[in-house]
Amino acid sequence: MTLTVVVIIPLVEERDYFYEVIKGRRNWDVPKTKRRSMDYTFESGTRKAKVLVRTIEKMGQLEAVLAMNAAASLWTPELVILVGLAGSMDPQVVGYGDVVVSNQVKTYAPNKIGTISSSPKADPFYHFAKDKAPSGPKNPIAVDDRDGMQSYSYHRYQRDYVECGYVDPALASVERHIDERVLKQLDVKTIPKKFETFDSVVRDRSVQYGWIFGSDYVVDSKEYRDYLNDKDKGTSTDIYSQLGENDKIRWKPGKLLALDMESYGVLKAVETLRTTPSTEGGVGNLVGGIVVRGISDMAESKGESDLGSKDELRRLAVHNAAEVTAQIIERLDYGTVVRR
Repeated sequence: MTLTVVVIIPLVEERDYFYEVIKGRRNWDVPKTKRRSMDYTFESGTRKAKVLVRTIEKMGQLEAVLAMNAAASLWTPELVILVGLAGSMDPQVVGYGDVVVSNQVKTYAPNKIGTISSSPKADPFYHFAKDKAPSGPKNPIAVDDRDGMQSYSYHRYQRDYVECGYVDPALASVERHIDERVLKQLDVKTIPKKFETFDSVVRDRSVQYGWIFGSDYVVDSKEYRDYLNDKDKGTSTDIYSQLGENDKIRWKPGKLLALDMESYGVLKAVETLRTTPSTEGGVGNLVGGIVVRGISDMAESKGESDLGSKDELRRLAVHNAAEVTAQIIERLDYGTVVRR
């Protein structure tokens, strides 16, 4: 059988690094020129994959959704793979040049700006957690101090997640066959000194599997990264949780490994197309999506990492992500990527 795979790559830089890896692989037919959309072929024995690469050329969830929808409607794939760079959500565990493979993404983003209550008669009465609520209000709601903005306003955050569960058998069929030994290793001299002794730095590069956080921002802040990890572990301070509006706090337990700006949009689009009837614009043979991200930064000190390494850390991250993506396509049990 011939498997149709759409590979989504956000940036031209990432596409070029990806191309460097794939063009020299055995059993791959790769075009000689790099374009926004490219058609690769992998063929070995009875296994053949048509690999269609689409470069978004921008960052962001909306751009990812639009590119994904366009590619899916044009090529009607069985499988979608998003490939690119990411930041680590736990620098001690997930380090530069590691690869995170996932079909699970969480997002946590503001969807409303509210006002801190000025009168005890307000129902409910919103107050920052650091300020003790007056004794009068019957329904005090504590707002996380970190969600405050300006003097009397605060962000409400809505949680959501997406899982492409139908690709679980496909991932299971390939995980144990991924060869980590061929991953390009990290040159410690290229990283900021404060990370040199981290466990994730001194060991060999690895492939890890778990949750990714889909961000609306480029995160270059240890404080904000730690805030997101803290929010991931509990919902007790969420406004919607205190109000009992549980439909707005869709969440699942699971450690966050990496952070990017496209995975939530791509997997959400994939699941929408997969579950929508073909007569209404869905893609009938689409099984699901996988995210393959190389770690290029620790979600902090990005400028120091990029400039200090002369972008070699970014090249390393995409190189290893491309290597893992190629291995997934080469070693996948194609029978698990058939819509039943």
